[in-house]
Amino acid sequence: MNLGVRVDTRIKENLKKYQTQLLRLKELNAKEPPTEKVAMDMLCDLFGYDLEHVFGQYGNNNGRACDAVIKDDKKVFYVFECKRVGTEKKEFNKHVRQVIEYCSTLNVPWGILSNGIYWQLYYVDVKAQPVTATLVWDFDVLELSHRQAAHREVLLPLCREAISKRLKESILEEKRALSTENIARVLLSDEVLKAISGVFKRKVGVRVDMDTLEAKIRELCPNLPENIRGFRAPKKKDKPAQPEIKVVVNNEGKSACAVCATEEQK
Repeated sequence: MNLGVRVDTRIKENLKKYQTQLLRLKELNAKEPPTEKVAMDMLCDLFGYDLEHVFGQYGNNNGRACDAVIKDDKKVFYVFECKRVGTEKKEFNKHVRQVIEYCSTLNVPWGILSNGIYWQLYYVDVKAQPVTATLVWDFDVLELSHRQAAHREVLLPLCREAISKRLKESILEEKRALSTENIARVLLSDEVLKAISGVFKRKVGVRVDMDTLEAKIRELCPNLPENIRGFRAPKKKDKPAQPEIKVVVNNEGKSACAVCATEEQK
């Protein structure tokens, strides 16, 4: 992932500063308002959004308001929900429903949940019944080093510049492609099984048939869904047995071909 030198420089210059502020908030066990203030500043200074793009306490038709949305004049890009800095990572699961609710009400498919330190990016399928959320990207700011380019890249999917590059959509597509079901189908496909059979022939001296290989792979990988079938070509049906042909000689000495019955005629 690469969004250019300017974005990389911005992250490098601001990451350490906000890590220091977050550690201080954590020591003080700060409540939600001061945490939210720092997180909003991070959206601008670290992730590159202008102040006019971040709208706090954005309301919905139910009279409830999410902590903020990130938008321009035409479109809301993200719903943002912030929790106090002391919220543990394991507690985030119970707060995802708020993100789902706000995204569904505002018809916005992308939501961010954070406590300033830990950030989660969700894709919310607002058209599904029921509405579902997929965790697309997450990171812990305190685990990153501003000196390492690979660590700075971790922040890129949430940056303003990533929106036009459709970076988060690309990550979601890859995540879906690498689902357990797809990996199982590819692993049990004719192409992979034939390749494995060929390796057995070259290295072991025995060619193992594909059905035996599939059974063994399922035995070694018990977590593969039983109802998932690999990308396998349908098996050819056995050809029907050819009827037995015999020559019958009649009383006049003439011969004729006849099909033998399966049972002797009585």
